[in-house]
Amino acid sequence: MAEIAEEFISDRGDLDRTAAQLIDVILRVEPSYQQIPVESLRSGNRRILLTALEQLSTGRQPQPHDLRTLEKLCQVRARQGIKLASILTAYQVAGHEFWTVFAQRLAKGGVGAEDLLTTSEWLWRWLDTVALAVAKAYREVDVHAAREDERRVGEALRALLSDPLTDPRAEMPAEYVAELGLDPGRPYAVFRGRPLDGVPVGVLREAVAGGMIPDGVAAMIDHELVGVADPDSLSASLPVELAVFGAGPAVPAGHLRQSDVSASRALAAALRLGRTGINRMADLRLAAVAAGDTEVTQLLTRRILHPLRAKRRYGQEIWQSVVTLLEHGLRIEEAALKLHVHPNTLRHRLASFTDLTGLDVRNPADCAEIWWLAVLGATAQDPAAP
Repeated sequence: MAEIAEEFISDRGDLDRTAAQLIDVILRVEPSYQQIPVESLRSGNRRILLTALEQLSTGRQPQPHDLRTLEKLCQVRARQGIKLASILTAYQVAGHEFWTVFAQRLAKGGVGAEDLLTTSEWLWRWLDTVALAVAKAYREVDVHAAREDERRVGEALRALLSDPLTDPRAEMPAEYVAELGLDPGRPYAVFRGRPLDGVPVGVLREAVAGGMIPDGVAAMIDHELVGVADPDSLSASLPVELAVFGAGPAVPAGHLRQSDVSASRALAAALRLGRTGINRMADLRLAAVAAGDTEVTQLLTRRILHPLRAKRRYGQEIWQSVVTLLEHGLRIEEAALKLHVHPNTLRHRLASFTDLTGLDVRNPADCAEIWWLAVLGATAQDPAAP
């Protein structure tokens, strides 16, 4: 077997004819290979054939250093646009064809059935080893291409959205819109997302590898997933199980900075409020204002929560009662039922609240201040709370 393999290697004409025969089989089964220049196909298949014969002549399976040539060739094919499935199919059909040719040589050389079977098993093991190696090499090209795509998309998104010197109402240069493959005549919404607690940034990055999402584009920019998408498909496009999102309103492609300003505010508010999913200013409304104005929050905390915290557990019960009353539309009986207390007990707590803070839940202005703290999840229990 080794002698026949060595003879095959030394006969350059026969080697070239066999390589051409393998190419014909590949082209019939995998038409995508037709886009590769003939000389590139010829040299690549000749290299594969020589590698197989050299290892067959020694009877050993390929080692990592033996596979580097085949891995590099696979990466060339990947950059030429050939899919991994097509590459693996090409190896498979070429392997079958090579075995037909080589088995005929072995039979003419008087090799017995047992040695034929041994050689056949060696060849299929060789093909399995090569398939694993080239799949890994192809994946490296895929990852690199995805990172390059993400870098390109990220740079375009930065240019489109993040220029602080430009009026957000101004129309952006058409080349930015074109770079992202957006349709100038369609409306889009900008979104920004931050990973949920415990979700690594890399996991979120993998969710949009290559920067493409349905009907839009996205990239990781400064640890945020930033993108542009069809507003009607946001819910289906974004990985809400991995991140919390802020989304802006739908605007023409040339005015996306307006949508980005809104998305940024919505995300900041959602993070402050502990919300999940996709958040919009239209849904958050005044809650977004409360989340963003820390000065007012501190003033209200000193006025309302500090006196209650001085009462410790009883102050906590008073605050919980006031918040529950607001949640039930100031209906005493419903709120008392929710709190599992008698309505008179609730009335007593409300009177204590007025005595301690000077606020009256029947006054709309006072209710607004109570709501401000309640929507932020403020508590009268923890002195370190806002």
